Amino acid sequence: MIQIYLNSSNLKTIFDNIIKAVDQIEKSPADVGIPILNIKNIIDHDKFWPVLSEREELKFVPFWDESIPVHMMHTFIDKIQEDLLDLIGEKNLIEIFRGKKSEPGCLVYCPTTTSIVINSYPTTTRLNIFNLMDFNDVSRECILICTQLNHQLQLAK
Repeated sequence: MIQIYLNSSNLKTIFDNIIKAVDQIEKSPADVGIPILNIKNIIDHDKFWPVLSEREELKFVPFWDESIPVHMMHTFIDKIQEDLLDLIGEKNLIEIFRGKKSEPGCLVYCPTTTSIVINSYPTTTRLNIFNLMDFNDVSRECILICTQLNHQLQLAK
């Protein structure tokens, strides 16, 4: 696995970084790999820590259920994938993986901080998610490994 840190949400830049990661996997001693995109620098972290303004006082609002910010993050990644497919085209995306050691997708690491109501109290919590962007039949073995990585990431809280 090769991790690339995204510093821009520009779709062409994201595509170029996927190509870069696939090339790095190709040059590595690994038999197979999958690019990892770390999107910590392009997440709108304020959306995961909502603020209400009451006159001159700022009031932070926690989510009532952790599934809400998790869903927001998955929606954000799904939108990136959809926009990449629209801009680059499925055929062109798939082509960068053809004949390469890389699985045809990306594992996207999505770290942020949020606040969840736990036992009636707002509680600061990390939101760490691995989300798989599958461009064309990522292998079952890779999906199982990515699922297990995400599970272990959740246990690391």
